[in-house]
Amino acid sequence: MSFYNGYNEKHGWGGKAAVRHHALSGESLYVMQEVWARGEATVDEIWRGLNARRRRTVRRTTVQVQMRRLEEYGWLSRRKAGRAFVYRPLWTRDETAADLVRSLCRGLYGGSLTGLLEALFQTWELSPPERRRIRALLRRTAGPGRAAPAADPSGRKPA
Repeated sequence: MSFYNGYNEKHGWGGKAAVRHHALSGESLYVMQEVWARGEATVDEIWRGLNARRRRTVRRTTVQVQMRRLEEYGWLSRRKAGRAFVYRPLWTRDETAADLVRSLCRGLYGGSLTGLLEALFQTWELSPPERRRIRALLRRTAGPGRAAPAADPSGRKPA
């Protein structure tokens, strides 16, 4: 599964770090959440953190293999520090979330964020505080001096 068809807005075309070819599985996502929370960490630190938060324990070698794969897939980078490797994320949690939403919009709604939001708002029960936060976010992001939204590839006008 690919988030992109070869193009990445941050790094352009091609390159190992430019395109994430593999989506995060459940186990990989747990590892990434732990790395994001720490900023950078060794396998031991991630292993201990995961076992402190989960009902079932995970083996250290499992975490080590996951982190090596995440590095191969372009999610993590590493540097040597003494006898251990210190890993850090190449992508922030927010960048990853934005990529997933973009992919979902393209796949299900022809690139229309409005279509996705309509579906969410029709099926998601928002509390009054959540509604206020969304309204405030829309006011903040649509203020003076903001660039006009990019044209929707489906031809629909932005909301």
